[in-house]
Amino acid sequence: MTLSKQSLYKEHVMPLEPLAIDPATIVGTINRHDWPGFVARCHFDARYEDYGQGIKAESAPVLIEKLQRWVQSFSDLSIELARSIEQKNGAACEVILRGTHTGALPVVDGVIPPTSRPMVIPAVMLIGSDGEKIQTIDLYYDMVTLLDQLAVVE
Repeated sequence: MTLSKQSLYKEHVMPLEPLAIDPATIVGTINRHDWPGFVARCHFDARYEDYGQGIKAESAPVLIEKLQRWVQSFSDLSIELARSIEQKNGAACEVILRGTHTGALPVVDGVIPPTSRPMVIPAVMLIGSDGEKIQTIDLYYDMVTLLDQLAVVE
């Protein structure tokens, strides 16, 4: 009996279980500024790290505070979920951050005053989960691209 590559693949590759925390739902709660809905999807001690700005949060309330900083700086902030790869314990998401810089943007060495300039930043968001609630969110993007779009880099 000869097995085809396709039948071997189907037989020996474990299918991925769907993630209990859907990335589209998570992005939707942020876009709607539904902070209670977002917190309900997080463990209290959920960890957040924004690698572009070097910002960390070690609890859901502080995580929300850090996300709200984005909304305060870019009042029309929207996050587009371009694609995601999901597993039972997490997801890797390609997202596009869009917004107009209408509020002060806190950065590591100070604050960037509003420039009224638009930004479109590709980013990667990694979501870790225990299968029921968010445990970690890691956000990766190029801060120099953001600063260039805001015209604050010489």
